[in-house]
Amino acid sequence: MFDAAPERVASAASDPGQLNGRIVMGQAPLERLPLERVVVINDYSEVIGGASSIALSTARMLRTKGLQVTYVCGDAGRSADLERAGIPVAALDQKNLRSSGQRAVIRGLFNTAARDLVATVLEADTPGTIYHVHGWSKILSPSIFGALRRVRHRVVMTAHDYFIACPNGAFTNFRTSDECRLIPSSASCVMTNCDKNSYAEKLWRVARDQVKLATLASMKRDWTSLAVHEGMVPRLVRGGVAADRIRVLRNPVTPWTEQRVEAERNDAVVYVGRIDHEKGVDLLARACRAIGAPLHLIGDGPLRDAVQAIYPAAQMAGWVERGRLSDLVKRARVIVVPSRWTETFGLSAFEGIGSGIPVVVSTMASISGEIEARGFGVVFDPNREGELAAILKRLMEDDAEVEAISRRCHRQRDDVITTPTAWIDKVVDIYDDILRRAPLGVAA
Repeated sequence: MFDAAPERVASAASDPGQLNGRIVMGQAPLERLPLERVVVINDYSEVIGGASSIALSTARMLRTKGLQVTYVCGDAGRSADLERAGIPVAALDQKNLRSSGQRAVIRGLFNTAARDLVATVLEADTPGTIYHVHGWSKILSPSIFGALRRVRHRVVMTAHDYFIACPNGAFTNFRTSDECRLIPSSASCVMTNCDKNSYAEKLWRVARDQVKLATLASMKRDWTSLAVHEGMVPRLVRGGVAADRIRVLRNPVTPWTEQRVEAERNDAVVYVGRIDHEKGVDLLARACRAIGAPLHLIGDGPLRDAVQAIYPAAQMAGWVERGRLSDLVKRARVIVVPSRWTETFGLSAFEGIGSGIPVVVSTMASISGEIEARGFGVVFDPNREGELAAILKRLMEDDAEVEAISRRCHRQRDDVITTPTAWIDKVVDIYDDILRRAPLGVAA
């Protein structure tokens, strides 16, 4: 669990600036503020998809506002970004469930070590501390909610996916690629094989959902949920999240480039994100193979080898630093969001829009209606064979259409993008409001 000796960890918990997990990065004492400290909790301390990117950005931006920040993670915690920001890290030093073999079966249901790590961090609690959870399903498990029970009025959970409300985290039947409208963990839900891997895994997810419901029950619906898009709210409520505890705050967006990418001069189809089944990257690979379009994949994931086999000509960049990413997307003609699941936000779509790159987005994404209505790109049905290929072929051949969409995206980007500065100000406003409403002392 820890490389440090247990007594060292326990003693350090009394001082947020000296907290030790696997690695420690100190920070100087700060002036006392009504909002004193934020503990950011996430499975990962490196950028692996949009949720981790937002979690790390949250920590860094809060630190620049003069707040004490502690970052709690399930992995090894070796983050150069956090170290540069002087943010102490409490790290569990475990691998994600997919890489943990048979131990994942039990640990994914209830990770005792994760609960204990969060409990240790809570020893330094003050009435001015907020606990902001970004991700728990890949390493940490529902066990952390039990540890957070006594500070539940000061807990914020950002719903980057639907695991807080749905066993498979997507409100999607991956067998049919349709949105699921069942009540999560109801009898009908349990009997439906909607999992992308197997029915046995679906039943395991249902078991985990029951553990989640039990641990969340101890928090008495007093925690706050942040939905990253308005379209998420009805699904979260259907999954049992209290409607009056949900706030909508879209993710911050920083365009990859300030200048408009002249997409009409480019020929690359670009995908940015995790390479996994629910992301539909295999659909994109087949579409590009069918029309012979250059495909650049920026990211990584369990479907990487399968996608490479589908389209050997696809260029795989893996996860790259921001500067390198900006260089790569300057070659993009379109950004594609080919999701099979009810994508909650689609960060890469808005980063592309802000850079003047047209977007091709699946109808399963929450943002698809907005993209189509504003003329920022084209939507497609992932269940209609050949539709994505036909759309891409048209856009590859029509420079005038691509240029018109590109210019519209760049010109109107401020209408749909929340800048990081504006976003973190809104986050702090939410924290302050929660603290004003939270009871003083330790919750029962």
